[in-house]
Amino acid sequence: MTLFPTAVRIGLMSLCASALLSSHAIAQPSAAFTPAHVSVTSSAFVASSITMQDAANLIREYKDRGYIGETRTGYVGVVRAQEHAEEVARLINEVRREEYIRLAKENNVPVAEIEALAGQRAIQRTQTGHYIEVDGEWVRKP
Repeated sequence: MTLFPTAVRIGLMSLCASALLSSHAIAQPSAAFTPAHVSVTSSAFVASSITMQDAANLIREYKDRGYIGETRTGYVGVVRAQEHAEEVARLINEVRREEYIRLAKENNVPVAEIEALAGQRAIQRTQTGHYIEVDGEWVRKP
């Protein structure tokens, strides 16, 4: 089940690619994430006019709360399974995987090489206090 419309998925893909594979960091949002943009129905999110900035803020919010963290594999993992963290991580990983495949094809390299590079950069860029996976354990980045 897709949590967000295609436009938001494309925005998330772009955000993930920019954050992990470019030399520029993600710009800080001008306003805090407003939970009113996303409502929860049973066990799935229902997007209602969510913007790309809202998606970026959602990722940041889940990292700030300690629900998800970065791994060396280029994907996020669930640190604490609360407030639909599994679904958010799944969506982020899905769009990242699509982007890694595209980049691998474009550069004629194995997907694993793109994933490793993305994982290395994601951990380097992880904000102090956010979670990273080290030797199979979640730790806060010093």
